[in-house]
Amino acid sequence: FPSHDTHFIWVFSSLAVFGQTDQELQLARRYMDQGEFTKAIAFYERFYRQRPEQPLYFLSLLKLYHATDQSGLAKVLVEKQFRKWPQSPEVLAAYIDYQLRFAEPKLAEKALKSWSKNLPTDFRDAESLANSLSTYGHTALAIAALEDWNKRFGNQDEALYKLVDCTFQTTNQTWPPTNSFNCFIFLRDTTKELNRSEERRGGKE
Repeated sequence: FPSHDTHFIWVFSSLAVFGQTDQELQLARRYMDQGEFTKAIAFYERFYRQRPEQPLYFLSLLKLYHATDQSGLAKVLVEKQFRKWPQSPEVLAAYIDYQLRFAEPKLAEKALKSWSKNLPTDFRDAESLANSLSTYGHTALAIAALEDWNKRFGNQDEALYKLVDCTFQTTNQTWPPTNSFNCFIFLRDTTKELNRSEERRGGKE
């Protein structure tokens, strides 16, 4: 009878010519969760070759390379991905984290400055970058990115609330805090309401 490893190789080889399926993804995740990293890498390397633009495959493969102390492959992967998609929030955050932890912090700073010079108009991209940076433990950089976006696009409600929320996380406060951000929100909203009241009053007159 074939061994378990032989069976794995046969299954993987027979699937190699096809796109990834839900069953394959579940199997890859199970190998990853169970610590069978070599088997998980075999799957995610193929997934990544087929869909390099898919953040899930890139991030999973990068995590696996770190878990197996393959720093050389991790470096090649993250730098290759960053060259292709430097404005992708997930890619940028992973690149910044890698440079800060294992390589050159100056490159991380340069990458974030470049992003700030070419800010996305859609706040969701800025929010995604902030969330990713926070996940890596770089909350201060997440706040800096949100502040840059707010300065450029004028403190839109959603962006400002996200900035405030991100700032709270660094101080372990509970909502609502009594700080300058909360005061600014209160004054801004109060001013809007007063303006609306004035408009309604003017209309009646």
